[in-house]
Amino acid sequence: MENKSSTFKMVSDKKNIEDIGLDKNEETGIKKYYIWFFISALFFFFSLALSAGVYFIVTRPVEFFEDPLKALSVKLGLSVEQSVESNLVPRRIDGVMVKPGKENFYPLAIMIDNHFEARPPSGLSKANLVIEAAVEGGISRYLAFYASGEMLDKIGPIRSARPYYVDWAREFSALYAHVGGSPEALVKMKKENVLHINEFYNGSYFWRGQQQAPPHNVYTSSEKLDEYLENKGLTEGKYFSWQFKDDENIKSRPATSTIAISYPSAYYRVRWQYDQNSNNYERFLAREPHRDVDSKTIKAKNVIIQRIARREIDELLRIELDYIGTGTAMVCMDGKCADGIWQKKSATARTRFYDNDNNEFLYNRGTTWIQVVNPNTSLSF
Repeated sequence: MENKSSTFKMVSDKKNIEDIGLDKNEETGIKKYYIWFFISALFFFFSLALSAGVYFIVTRPVEFFEDPLKALSVKLGLSVEQSVESNLVPRRIDGVMVKPGKENFYPLAIMIDNHFEARPPSGLSKANLVIEAAVEGGISRYLAFYASGEMLDKIGPIRSARPYYVDWAREFSALYAHVGGSPEALVKMKKENVLHINEFYNGSYFWRGQQQAPPHNVYTSSEKLDEYLENKGLTEGKYFSWQFKDDENIKSRPATSTIAISYPSAYYRVRWQYDQNSNNYERFLAREPHRDVDSKTIKAKNVIIQRIARREIDELLRIELDYIGTGTAMVCMDGKCADGIWQKKSATARTRFYDNDNNEFLYNRGTTWIQVVNPNTSLSF
């Protein structure tokens, strides 16, 4: 039975060949023809692609090879971060592009000392946003905001609260960390149920260092304050973001730019020096580069000059600021400064800055410093 089946298949195969008028040798030749045709086609398209590649390399500008990712990103209309990973999202506090889930950590607002005996600071260069304003005696302090999720081992020195700093922290519903405060600030925080942590009553979340004399020796860490937030069940921020943009092309940036702010005391005079290559402003304090204790230079992508009227209110020279309402401002980024106005509608409303056409400014992604000055403070550029 098996032999008959085999014989039948051979006869059938022979019949099929005979039906189209080919013998076995001719059939093999056709198969070889198609194989060589396929190989030739592959070789042709490979040569064509190689020629196109050589032409592309010869005609590309030098910048492409120095930073091919950036060149490709510009061609596609994307930021560098977007071309690397398209699902990045802007961080709410400073617009930096981050992975989803890292864009909205609960913000910390820490009252950092700027007395000349308290220098250098710790962790100030890592802040996402800083507001500098005067307290009494011509001394300024910093309200430093942190919401990047970065772990910082030491932040400070930390000093006492003032009412206007309390309301700036409330713009972010932030945890406000301080060491005591003026009577007005302490009453305000209690009366208005402000989320804050006072070292006087929460000593376990702070420590007093040995290298500096009191009261310039109180510090905390992001880990300790995150622990406090965790105990309160607070994980995500609840505030409105500003609007952000990518840096301008380096060719459109000025070569040099300096912003000098003449605070009354030489110990607190500020200068911001623009660096064209990095598109950052580097900070100088009392004519020296302003650095953290770890020697990291303090830099900002955006520098805002906010003019606010102030007056002394008691014998201790404490001051009151007209920080709710509106006033004039200057916003500096990409090596250029533009006049504008600021507006804060209420104690908890976010301060916003507008150009002279009433358009809200778009800021570069990264750290912003707000320098609060008297309307008559001398500035030079």
